[in-house]
Amino acid sequence: MAIVLGLLVLVALLIALGMQSRHRADQSARFTTANGDPDSVARNLALSVAVLRGHTCSLLGPHVLQITARRTPTWAYIVAVLLFPIGLLALLVKTDTTVVITLTKVKGAIAVESAGQLSPELRHALAAAFGPQVPSPVRDG
Repeated sequence: MAIVLGLLVLVALLIALGMQSRHRADQSARFTTANGDPDSVARNLALSVAVLRGHTCSLLGPHVLQITARRTPTWAYIVAVLLFPIGLLALLVKTDTTVVITLTKVKGAIAVESAGQLSPELRHALAAAFGPQVPSPVRDG
């Protein structure tokens, strides 16, 4: 029995480490793209985000998008494994992260600024919407 419990703890720790590395996020990014007008860029971004699991995109104002990602925190997986079956209730806990993206027209190009945590999935959506010119994030501070 102790061996089974030890294996369950080991599996839970491995899951926790894998989830933490998968959800590391960048704080902000600023770059310029030459893709058309802000309306078409916003539309392309909204379409790219629409296919991401757990992400929603809403329009806050002209050329300002809010992207919200909902996920289950790492600790909930650990609790679910260690306290099975009652621990499965921990999987109902969700956390939200929000990114606000502002698009502005600057000298024939579109300046894109994001504020919030950019998950790897969201960075891929940005690359799909804006092309391969999406640079590494700019960290404030």
